[in-house]
Amino acid sequence: WGLGHSGAIAPVGGVLVLLDPRIPDGVARGLEFGVGGLLTALGLWLLWSILHGRAHALAEGAHGHAHGHSHHDRGGSLWVGVAHGLAGTAPLIALLPVALTASPALAAGYLLFFGLGTTLAMGIYALVAGALFHQAGGRFPALAGVLRAATAVGSVALGIAWMYGAAA
Repeated sequence: WGLGHSGAIAPVGGVLVLLDPRIPDGVARGLEFGVGGLLTALGLWLLWSILHGRAHALAEGAHGHAHGHSHHDRGGSLWVGVAHGLAGTAPLIALLPVALTASPALAAGYLLFFGLGTTLAMGIYALVAGALFHQAGGRFPALAGVLRAATAVGSVALGIAWMYGAAA
């Protein structure tokens, strides 16, 4: 997630350093709307996976056998990070100083350290959140489902609000 976020910011920042372009308001709003759509889709996917998992658990109990599934990571976190790196506050916080810095070396150094710091902070956040969810789910299995459902609903709500803000 952090690598995707930083990986999206670095090339855009490089373009700013080299070409000094301006991002049109319509493009920025489109990127914001896309992030909202992505958050909504991720929340809906999580809700579907919760319901899908419950349906399979019920089927396993009724039929007395487990259904094998393989769950592959296709780099989803990386692409979510890329989308967030191109929209939201990242262009303002990460790229505005790059656009205002006269020295390409200082701008490149800023991008490097911003990317490293972002990746580290997001990694720590994911580690802590994952540990909390794991501990809560281990001690209170029903709470794990509630936390997953709340995360899904929150993601959908935030995504819709984000799209609304981008369209307004």
